[in-house]
Amino acid sequence: MANGQTEEFNRPGFWALIGMQFQGAFNDNCYRMLIVLFLPLALVSDDFPSTEIAFALFNGAYLIFPGLMGALSDRYSKQTIAIMTKYLELVIMVMALLGFWLQSAWFLLFVLFLMGIQSAFFSPSKYGILPEILPEGRLPWGNGYMQMGTFVAIILGQALGGTLLDWFRDEIALAGLVLIGFTVAGLVCSYFITRPPAAEPDRKIPWNPWDRLPHYLGLFYADRWLFASLLGVTYFWFAGAFVMQNIVEYGLAMFGDTLTLPLYFFDWEMGTGTQTGFLTATLSLGIAIGSVLSGYGSRNRIDLRLVPYGAFGLSLISILLAVPAYHYAATLILMFLLGGTAGFFVVPLAAMLQHRCPQSVRGGMIAAHNFVTFSGMTAAAGLFFLLHSVMGLEPATLFLLPGIMTLAVGLVYWYIVPYAPR
Repeated sequence: MANGQTEEFNRPGFWALIGMQFQGAFNDNCYRMLIVLFLPLALVSDDFPSTEIAFALFNGAYLIFPGLMGALSDRYSKQTIAIMTKYLELVIMVMALLGFWLQSAWFLLFVLFLMGIQSAFFSPSKYGILPEILPEGRLPWGNGYMQMGTFVAIILGQALGGTLLDWFRDEIALAGLVLIGFTVAGLVCSYFITRPPAAEPDRKIPWNPWDRLPHYLGLFYADRWLFASLLGVTYFWFAGAFVMQNIVEYGLAMFGDTLTLPLYFFDWEMGTGTQTGFLTATLSLGIAIGSVLSGYGSRNRIDLRLVPYGAFGLSLISILLAVPAYHYAATLILMFLLGGTAGFFVVPLAAMLQHRCPQSVRGGMIAAHNFVTFSGMTAAAGLFFLLHSVMGLEPATLFLLPGIMTLAVGLVYWYIVPYAPR
């Protein structure tokens, strides 16, 4: 098992974890983008709030079984949990294929909810395994690559989701076959992940799905830096969920016409789905690169001093996006910069959280962390529905809210990080 005294670790096992995580995030985002764009166009009315419903269903799945998820992650080897969740994902992807064939809107949304549950079961093992297979000094580095893999997968998943809709709108079931193929690749990767021993093999599996949740939250509160990391990561995903929903509506509102991109051999006509997908993809590319740079910039230590700089960058770019007068190319640049600063904000906080959680209850604490984080993301879906669908605020204007809030968060961390452990 990894510890803080050695830099040795199983590199192939680590990269297998990154590969599996990449595939899972790819499928989640490809499928979600597909149905967000497909349902209003093909199955239901144009004003159907598919964006808000999709985000709420997927994120809300993390709120249902936090006690059970944490107990399983601590009771069994986290590699075992990874393998089992991949088999579950394979079953869910077959259901997605059926949903596309039937073209049933509510069945497709139900499948999305099941995907959220599958991802929620894997999440405590995914993040809890890093301190068990990596030395302490490698945690920021490992988190950087974990975040990079996640957001590169988001890039490709969301971009391909929009593109698959343009390609297969009349034969949308073919998209389900693509997702099944990627799931099989992720299942193969799961067998090669480094296998750590179970953290608490005698742990009883509770019937209560929220078992020990108050206890885990109390452990966070008792450690000021764990608590600060929990709040920071939760805010990051709250703001991120709000922004990701807004980007979809922003793209549909601002760039609805077909865009022709001249290439060497042919002219590529980008429809609305492809343009919107590339907006979120560019944001995710920025997060991926920013995460890796943050991991290397930490210089083999967990350093929260990067957090306020990331927050100030996020705030500035969000406010600039509130000016609705940019060409598509300029908007892509701003999305990339927004993502780049986000990587510097979240990676040190995630590494601090993983490092300070006690090993014997790390899975349970990360499940509790997921409960809090996805409560915030679900609240973001509700807030976005209120501001956009009910109050009718324009997507460009809505960028002001995360811009102002993140500025305040950055000022708080600017004040407290000089006292953080290094």
